[in-house]
Amino acid sequence: MSWGLVATAAATVVGGALANDASRKGSNAQKDAANASSAEQRRQFDMLYNDQQPYREAGGAAVRELAGLSGYDPTPSAQDVLNEPGYQFGLDQGRNAIQGTAAARGGLYSGQALKELTQFGGDYATTRFGQANDRKQQAFGNRWNRLASLAGLGQTSVQQSGAAGLNLGGLIGNNMMGAANAQAASGLQRANIWGNAAGQLGGYMAWNGGRKQNPRSSFRYDDPYRTPGYVGGDEGE
Repeated sequence: MSWGLVATAAATVVGGALANDASRKGSNAQKDAANASSAEQRRQFDMLYNDQQPYREAGGAAVRELAGLSGYDPTPSAQDVLNEPGYQFGLDQGRNAIQGTAAARGGLYSGQALKELTQFGGDYATTRFGQANDRKQQAFGNRWNRLASLAGLGQTSVQQSGAAGLNLGGLIGNNMMGAANAQAASGLQRANIWGNAAGQLGGYMAWNGGRKQNPRSSFRYDDPYRTPGYVGGDEGE
């Protein structure tokens, strides 16, 4: 085996190895960049998800409380009205006023006094019931609205977290696809590199073998101005 063949083979193998290593490093660098990008995107998503957690929890609790209130009727009962602070005091004051007036007329126990007392009691109860009902309805409405507002915040938070999750999935999927494509391209490139190296080495070995069989050939493998297989002498000889 000639030193030229050894040198050519070594150069071909070394060149192929260097190109192969460069392709592998480039592919790994792209894969590492994709993994780093996915990790950062997940970190950002985790931050958002954790920041939204109090709103989701508050919204969930509000929804459960609203569900419990969905069949509640805030209309007060008669006993609720009677138990209201000041109810009995106002009733007694009105009765005392009517009785005092009737006594001053000399008809404390007259039918007119009884009629006035009955009328007052009915009107007073109706008025106080309306006031109590208004207060309860308003209080219930305020409570419902506050809970509905919290539930809305929770719903918005869930939607935002869900949208961020879908976006994260798409981004990570793209990163994985990009890394896979880079790996595949690198594998193909490396196969081509070694294929070309093997082709070059085989071509040189074939030339060298032919040269041994035809020693009169003056063709040199590295001479681009010579034609393979030329067996004549140099021009001018």
